[in-house]
Amino acid sequence: MSGLTICLWFDMQAEEAANYYVSVFRECGRTASVDGLVRFKHSHQPAGTDVVVANFTLDGQSICGLNGGPEFKFSPAASLIIKCKDQAELDDFWDRLVEGGSPMECSWLTDKYGFSWQIVPEFLLDILQNGAPDVRQRVAEAMMKMVKLDIATLEAARDAI
Repeated sequence: MSGLTICLWFDMQAEEAANYYVSVFRECGRTASVDGLVRFKHSHQPAGTDVVVANFTLDGQSICGLNGGPEFKFSPAASLIIKCKDQAELDDFWDRLVEGGSPMECSWLTDKYGFSWQIVPEFLLDILQNGAPDVRQRVAEAMMKMVKLDIATLEAARDAI
């Protein structure tokens, strides 16, 4: 586990989001857990609520969900990348996380909380970083035409002569 914790600012949905993300990752065969809740009454919280922080772990990454209020919203400027071993795993994550959210180009989506994810095949980042220039270009051009990525199409672009 990393010594870093990612903090996500929610408008009173941190506990709900933590439970949701943990269920998605578990359903997709990855390790995930809700690790604890920090409870105390904060001035901006509505009556009957006292969860300020929901701590959870997704695939080894520690995340803190903070009930910070409506002042800040998520944007695609920050996202988490899920590297998938095959099309079935990519489809599972994509289909679960896009539900209630919206798809974006090049493997990005926003989930029902407005947070952005990139769902990518494991080999893609390696090719785009380390592949031969002509291979990188073909794969990038194929990827730029997609919303949810199709591994067979990316592999065909990689292998084209």
